[in-house]
Amino acid sequence: MKKVLALLCLVLAANAWAKPQLLACIDEFPPYQMLGEPPLGEHVAALEVLADKLARPLAFTTEPDFSHCLQRLKSGEADLIAGLIDKPARHEFLHMLPMRRESAYFFVTRSQGPVIEDYDDLHHHLIAVSKDYYYFPRFDQDPQLKKIAVDNVHIAYKLLLAGRGGSRR
Repeated sequence: MKKVLALLCLVLAANAWAKPQLLACIDEFPPYQMLGEPPLGEHVAALEVLADKLARPLAFTTEPDFSHCLQRLKSGEADLIAGLIDKPARHEFLHMLPMRRESAYFFVTRSQGPVIEDYDDLHHHLIAVSKDYYYFPRFDQDPQLKKIAVDNVHIAYKLLLAGRGGSRR
């Protein structure tokens, strides 16, 4: 982790010193990002560690969904985002560095719904996925999965509670 932060510090150093503060874009994505004053979550904590290592103040801007945060990064309106999966298309506008080695994917089902025990269990359900979000190759490229892209986690939970989705990332 220290090596990753040191490398990230070098990559961002020129940009960081040119601005008085770092601006991180976050959306509501519990438990990783929870909006509030101050925002909380694992991604928020990682961004705070990075800002501390760079000796720069950190400010947060919020968006209603992940897709809007990506647009802010593309346009230069934000400097940082945490928790992205590295994809070649993102290299055009981002420097991608690992924040952690493992990825923690989780699936949520209704309490009276079926239990998801392995990947094959997903084939029987409508799955709400975050718009513009990458998961893992097998999941992203599986044509047999029934997925619906939603703007944010709140919409996904509303679908789930209405009985329209069997699971949610």
